[in-house]
Amino acid sequence: MSLLLRVWRGEYSLGQQFWLAHVAVCIGYLLLVRYLLLNLGEQFTPALTSNWLPLAVGGGLFLLMIWSLTGLWRAAGRHELWPRMLARSWVVVASGLAYAVFVVPWIAGLFR
Repeated sequence: MSLLLRVWRGEYSLGQQFWLAHVAVCIGYLLLVRYLLLNLGEQFTPALTSNWLPLAVGGGLFLLMIWSLTGLWRAAGRHELWPRMLARSWVVVASGLAYAVFVVPWIAGLFR
């Protein structure tokens, strides 16, 4: 539990927050979801055909990104003024990019 709180508080270095607590965790989450869907898909066919599964996966990723990006924002806040502003702008860019790449395709599948 302390790892979760330390990431939330931004106690790790900026590089560790970005690569380990944000990128690796979000990609790991998506790989886990993909693995479960490929290996357990036949057992959960009714759930896979419903519209709630993409929303649940996208919602889980959204909550995970809120946790990791909050810690990243707080870690960026420990730098001097201009590096802090640049680091925090990259948090906004990373969050928008991650949302566009990972969450939007799941939600877009609902409207096909």
